[in-house]
Amino acid sequence: MGKGLGVGGKVSEGAVDTPAIETRNLRKVYGETVAVDDLTLQVERGEVFGFLGPNGAGKTTTVKMLLGLVYPTGGQAQVLGHRPGDPAVMGRIGFLPEHFRFPPWLTAWGFLDFHARLYHMPAEERKRR
Repeated sequence: MGKGLGVGGKVSEGAVDTPAIETRNLRKVYGETVAVDDLTLQVERGEVFGFLGPNGAGKTTTVKMLLGLVYPTGGQAQVLGHRPGDPAVMGRIGFLPEHFRFPPWLTAWGFLDFHARLYHMPAEERKRR
């Protein structure tokens, strides 16, 4: 998919000609509902891009597929030359959902520590950061 792909579909870290986001015929179906249908797009590195559309148009589903949080029903996607959810890229992107749920019983430090543990960050590094 796309320019900049090397042997085995991997892109070197220095491959700046690889698009930031690239999808081809991306599709997501929930039961009888088609949330995303045949989305093909390319966003170059450094380009500003946004999704606009009414509720239910598939904007959030698309972002979740690009993050690897939801698997597509069909098609392909790459983020920084990697499959969505690939650990090689997850440390380089961020996402703040529309409805952020912060557990009321958890402190801010505890919340950050919890997520650092999900990424298997060593205790000393968690404290330092």
